Amino acid sequence: MRHTAEIRWFGQGTTPERLHRMFAGAFFKPELVHHETRRDIYLYLAGVATVGIKLRGNIPQSAENKLEIKVRQSVQPQQVLSNNVTGHIEQWIKYDFGTRDSDPAVLAAPGGHEPAWIGFEKIRSFCQYQSVAGGQLRLLPQDVSATAGCNVGLTLLEIERQHRRQHWWTLSFEAFGPQQEQLTTDLRQAAQQLFPRLSIDDEHLLTATNSYGYPQWLHIITGEQA
Repeated sequence: MRHTAEIRWFGQGTTPERLHRMFAGAFFKPELVHHETRRDIYLYLAGVATVGIKLRGNIPQSAENKLEIKVRQSVQPQQVLSNNVTGHIEQWIKYDFGTRDSDPAVLAAPGGHEPAWIGFEKIRSFCQYQSVAGGQLRLLPQDVSATAGCNVGLTLLEIERQHRRQHWWTLSFEAFGPQQEQLTTDLRQAAQQLFPRLSIDDEHLLTATNSYGYPQWLHIITGEQA
């Protein structure tokens, strides 16, 4: 079981150039950026935006997948993180389970062909901040992992709905660590280090309106309300 504090924004279409350049060397040095491509399959729960269930795949594919269950504990009112940047910070609990491809329960779900399961491709770039003494954060190189800190990531999403390809992007901050009371502080500090240097000048890019988690996004792409 893991506790996280998260804030996320979604947008449809081409990734805004300012966000793309952030992970392409304009802000983060290449040696600090992790890259991964995978296909995840989410269980769509109609009318439920507080629980997320996904089968996480890996490319290259391994025999071991991971089933992740997320339960939202709370969501904060609209937060102002910087000029033209507002959103909702959510507190989640995550449970991870290992599953084998040979498991019949897993074989019945992957592929995203059942109506309740929605599968899509992810191309993810992210950097990791480590929480250090004095409540400060520092960026870590690719080959080092933190036990407490904040991941900042940009993910490109490609999904087929009603025989049409849709492209989305999502920018996320995910604070993690053993001290639950420190998570929101670490998230805010990562945002304060990043956004002033990005100078977001589009007041409609990162707002509370498009700030929510994957469960809510699944309702949007299916045309239903949670």
